[in-house]
Amino acid sequence: YDNELMMTHYTTGVGHNVLQLGTAFPEKLANAGQHFSLPGWQKRGTVAPITVHRLDAEGGDVTVDGTDGYADVQRWLRRVSWTADSITIQDDVALVDDAQDIVLFRWHLGTRAEAAISGSDKEFTVEWPDATIRLTGSTDLTVSQVTLPDNTLEPPDDAEPNHTCIVVQSAEPVSEFSLITEIDRR
Repeated sequence: YDNELMMTHYTTGVGHNVLQLGTAFPEKLANAGQHFSLPGWQKRGTVAPITVHRLDAEGGDVTVDGTDGYADVQRWLRRVSWTADSITIQDDVALVDDAQDIVLFRWHLGTRAEAAISGSDKEFTVEWPDATIRLTGSTDLTVSQVTLPDNTLEPPDDAEPNHTCIVVQSAEPVSEFSLITEIDRR
């Protein structure tokens, strides 16, 4: 917990597969225990109720309501359905009072492998040795990859613990946005 990136990259939305409004990214570090927040990031200490539609030995289907976690969000519902080999995530976002902003999601891949990104407009595919992601947006998308810190992967000697992260965002500011993310294991 004394890692210098703990408060800016691990405990915030940067380190999680969650919604972000806008593209703000930490440009400075914060002291351990210091609350760090940027515009469009989730609020601290909120609850995201989970509705279980199905949960059994074959997989599951749940909806997470993250609406209360954001100041300018009227609705953020995430429906997640999975089996042992695939997962489908449906994100539905609406901003308050028809406000407009870039809607952004990060997908942490848990690998150091570089991903191949193909597609255009509203449909993209991301491939790496472990899996394939198909992305379908309600509006045009911008899809890129970045390297972010990761303390779950064992780093090689004298190397930083990093992993590949896919950044998916609306190409333009929007008031409503939906994204379907389908992940299949290879």
